[in-house]
Amino acid sequence: KRAMLESVVSLIETNAARTSSIQELDASAKRLRDLVDSMHEKTAEVIQASVGKAAAKMEARNELRTALMTVKAGLYAYAVKQGDTELQTKANISNGRVQKFRDADLVASADMILKLAKQVRTDLEPHGITPERLNALETSIAGFQIQLGEVKGAVAVRVAARMSLEELYAEADGILADELDRYFEVLQESDSEIANAYFQARFIGKPGYRHTAEKAAVPQLVDVKKAA
Repeated sequence: KRAMLESVVSLIETNAARTSSIQELDASAKRLRDLVDSMHEKTAEVIQASVGKAAAKMEARNELRTALMTVKAGLYAYAVKQGDTELQTKANISNGRVQKFRDADLVASADMILKLAKQVRTDLEPHGITPERLNALETSIAGFQIQLGEVKGAVAVRVAARMSLEELYAEADGILADELDRYFEVLQESDSEIANAYFQARFIGKPGYRHTAEKAAVPQLVDVKKAA
């Protein structure tokens, strides 16, 4: 649809001399141009809000999963040595299960394992779980939560930008249907060529094109296709 709007505006701008007899037509076209430019900006906002966010979140999730699996493995081994069946059960989290976790569940499980590991941190070192590995898990949890917030923020930006786009398109529709279509109907009498070119740019490729053209009170538009 934006391509149609761009085509219509460009046609009017290129043929300004031929439409100058209707002063308000030029004013309507300028308002439409402003709307089209705003559409470009809003579309760029939607794209920019999405770029890199999903990839960064997935990278942070993978880092958290790796750190979680490392600490839980050492914690499980420690629990087995100690004969602590309750701790074994809590630390018995498979990689396949972790991969299927929802984001909130992954954070909750990582928090649980971190807390349990911190309670016996000095006893875990012989099992390969160093303070650095515990810090890595804690950092990964925080990093993933930041990325979750970034993604939520990006979604909010996209929704707001899309809503703005809908408003821009609605306003553009009003300018076309209530103003420019009518002005070019007036021009049909003095310059049918530019009027027909406008309605072709306006409706061509749109379902019911002929029917729409007739409703717009431009019967010559149908004849133009026969003569082409």
